[in-house]
Amino acid sequence: MMRTIAVTQPALIDSSLSLLEEGTPDGTFSFRGLLKRSAQLDLGHQRLTFTTLGLLGRSVRAEAVDGSGVGEFRQTGITGRVDAEVNGRRYRLKVIGVLARRYCWIDTDGTAAVCLKLGGLVRTSGTIEITETTGPDDASVLIGLGLMARRALESDSGSGAAGGAG
Repeated sequence: MMRTIAVTQPALIDSSLSLLEEGTPDGTFSFRGLLKRSAQLDLGHQRLTFTTLGLLGRSVRAEAVDGSGVGEFRQTGITGRVDAEVNGRRYRLKVIGVLARRYCWIDTDGTAAVCLKLGGLVRTSGTIEITETTGPDDASVLIGLGLMARRALESDSGSGAAGGAG
């Protein structure tokens, strides 16, 4: 059975996203800093920090509250391929669609683990789908990495982490 989490942005001037599962608040994802190069995912039972690394921002690291690294993604090559490693497991980001984009983390077996789709007039609402084979710790990290990649891909400048993933 697939889990579905609803995503909403409380206000247009607010850079945080609310996550709701089955109508119940499940957490928040808040971008931080002037350039929004870092973010925090707070799920109540788990808090993760995501930090864009380097001048060009071609990678993002996920850390637990104690500062231990739990995941990272890197944009590589001239095609902008985005690969992630979460708790020792590897994933690849696949962007599907042109106007209504879906950002899916694909595992080494070719199965979608976590897919994010944000829509609405200014992309302020959407869903996150998590397959039953994805562990809860991996899912949390992949949600955050996916939201960071989506933000970079849809930024006005077109630069930064995941600038040309496909």
